[in-house]
Amino acid sequence: MTPDFSVKFVIDRISGQYRLQFEDLSDYTGVATAYGFYKITYPDGIFYENTDSENPDFELGDVSTDLSLRLKNSQLIQGQYVIVQKIYANTGYFSSTKTVTFNFSEPTQSLVFAGNLLTPTVIFEDTTAYNLDGYTEAISRLITCVFPTTSGIVTEITSTGTTITMVDSGDYYEGVYLPTLRSEVTFTGSNFTIEWSKETEFEISVKRLLNYSELLTLFNTLKARLDSQEGTQNYQSTLEDYQSISALFSHIELKIKDGESGIDQLMLEIQDLVYKANCCQEEDYEYSSDPLTPFDESEVVESGFNSVADADGVIQFTSATDKKLRFEGDGVEIDFDPLTNKVIIRYVASESFPVVTEEFIWTSGGYEFTLENVIPSKDEIQDIFRNGKRLFSTDFDYLAGVVTLNDELEPNDEIVVKYVI
Repeated sequence: MTPDFSVKFVIDRISGQYRLQFEDLSDYTGVATAYGFYKITYPDGIFYENTDSENPDFELGDVSTDLSLRLKNSQLIQGQYVIVQKIYANTGYFSSTKTVTFNFSEPTQSLVFAGNLLTPTVIFEDTTAYNLDGYTEAISRLITCVFPTTSGIVTEITSTGTTITMVDSGDYYEGVYLPTLRSEVTFTGSNFTIEWSKETEFEISVKRLLNYSELLTLFNTLKARLDSQEGTQNYQSTLEDYQSISALFSHIELKIKDGESGIDQLMLEIQDLVYKANCCQEEDYEYSSDPLTPFDESEVVESGFNSVADADGVIQFTSATDKKLRFEGDGVEIDFDPLTNKVIIRYVASESFPVVTEEFIWTSGGYEFTLENVIPSKDEIQDIFRNGKRLFSTDFDYLAGVVTLNDELEPNDEIVVKYVI
């Protein structure tokens, strides 16, 4: 006869069972009776061996044998295992030895929100990294989830794919979802396999996107609080929140105008920042039982300024209230943030002319402007003139690259800014 066997590590994190499973592949041609044992020598030198012929590990006709896999300090023992199959048959004694190197980094289950709150859709995706060096994988998964209690929907949805879509009669809902991911994966190595299974429940909060006017209201509340804190110890932290949210609003408007994706995630970032900045805690948020509705992107775009370049290349912004911002200069990109009344000037300096002086004429009042790709400071800004009169550095604020002239300007003032790139 010819002895042979296969080795499988069974790691069942769901039931908490850990086993070594052997399949007897021996050729028993001409053998009438037989029984056998498996001797397992672990990487730390400790071994398992059964020598009780009355209770062998397996007998002729047994297809598989399950033996407990020893753990060390509740951890899998990595390294080299030496396994000897010993068979006592009526035709004699036979043995076979296999050496397997068990190096196994368990996957960390990951289930994330993969929907789009602009549309809206609520989708969760299994993003677990199952691929391990030295193995091929056969993956089986089951994702189950019920709707949040706040939705009033009691339906459970299941999926065996990489994603699960939480939709009921075409409707999607906000709320706290508790999806469960059950993964069963067989990893095949060079001379052994690993059968791994795990189940994890996740908590994923899905919030509707506030509409633009709601965000503006919250942002203006923050701005009022910032103004009231001037000169206090809380001013700097509130200012940082204000600037972060302002920058995100600018990104949103640009992304929408350019037709880019990722708007919903930026909107959620803003919502979280605004709630936090306004001293609202996560537990204070009230989920609605109403279905989610599409986000109106046009509301963001229409609230901004439209820019028109005339025949001379002069860029002029005109708002819904007919306020105008006029700039003159070459190689300049200009945009306007209606949320903060901030003009954003982007100048890309030529590599052959790294130091450039530019003038910008501003024929509006009561606004701020930001110079991007430069750090506005007393060294970089050469001069700022109001109606031909030079303004000194003490008249404006250099915080975070924002030059503040609100208190100095009157409608239709002419502002000339000279700075060095």
